[in-house]
Amino acid sequence: MPSIPLQSQILNSIPTDRHFNLQATIIMGSRTFLEIILAILLPPVGVFLRYGCGIEFWIDLLLTSWDIYLGLYTQYMCWLGSGR
Repeated sequence: MPSIPLQSQILNSIPTDRHFNLQATIIMGSRTFLEIILAILLPPVGVFLRYGCGIEFWIDLLLTSWDIYLGLYTQYMCWLGSGR
């Protein structure tokens, strides 16, 4: 009986539907990482990349704008109150 390397035996015993393309997995992981970073820094851009210019984008843009407004108002009130 010829000797077959153990690695080859293991790879051949895995069903073909479970094989995956490592390069595609790395690219998908890089894209997901980029989307997460953009969602943290610029939430509307992250939503736009994932869902396009649909209702999700507009809701996110509205909520982000409202959050920025509240943050600026709070900073202004703290700055105004520091002069007392």
